[in-house]
Parts: sequence; structure tokens; C-alpha cells
Amino acid sequence: MGRYWKLNHTADLAIRVEAESLEDLFITYARAMFDTMVGGRLEERITQTLELEANDEGELLLDWLKELLFLFERDGFIPIKYELNIMDNRLKARIVGDQFDPHRHTAHLEIKVPTYHRFSIKEDSGRWEGRIIFDV
Repeated sequence: MGRYWKLNHTADLAIRVEAESLEDLFITYARAMFDTMVGGRLEERITQTLELEANDEGELLLDWLKELLFLFERDGFIPIKYELNIMDNRLKARIVGDQFDPHRHTAHLEIKVPTYHRFSIKEDSGRWEGRIIFDV
């Protein structure tokens, strides 16, 4: 399982991730994003499926996070469990999660979008590392 760190940044939120695989990198970023946005007891109530395609892994990662933010904004969907398959810059995901309920959940920091500012993603000897600054 990947690890993440929130980094000091003047106005926005910067997160660095280290992971064992590309899929783990994507999942860890999603976890970090939602850990920052929402608190409370989550239950497995809803299943979502996603398919995305991009020009490269970096674009695919940002599209993945944008799509998760869209599902939260539109439906209140909070992901809990992830099954991802990434091949040839195509992502297929099955995500199980909960729907935001103000009686069971607390809203924390609102994340608007992941940005390209100082964005990086790289693989070295089978390990993946990334850095994203989120607009809040």
C-alpha cells in the first residue's frame, strides 16, 4: 500500500505519494484526497465503474482525480475500496463507496482540482512517486 505526505504550500495543498505500482499510486492519491476532504464513518453502499483514457500516465492520474472530484460534487460519492487496472494509458476501475451524509460525515477542506503546477510522476525500479498540488 502506498504512503502519502501533505507538504507545506503557501495557499494550496501539495501531496507527495510513494507506491509499489502505478495502480497503487492512483489509489493512494484518491485516499489522500478524500482523507483531506471528508471525515466520519464510511460504509460500502454504492458501486461506481469508470473507464478513462489519456495520452500518458500523468494525464491519466489527473483525469482520474478530476473524475472522482466530479462524482463527489455531483453525487456526494466518497470512495472507500478500489479495484484498478491500468494498461496502455487506459484505466478501468470498480470503486465501492458511500454517499456524503451530513449526519454521518464531516466536510473538511474543499479540494477544487489537481493542477499541473509543479506536477510530477515517475517510475524508478518498479516504484512510483508523484507530487501534485491541489487547488483548494
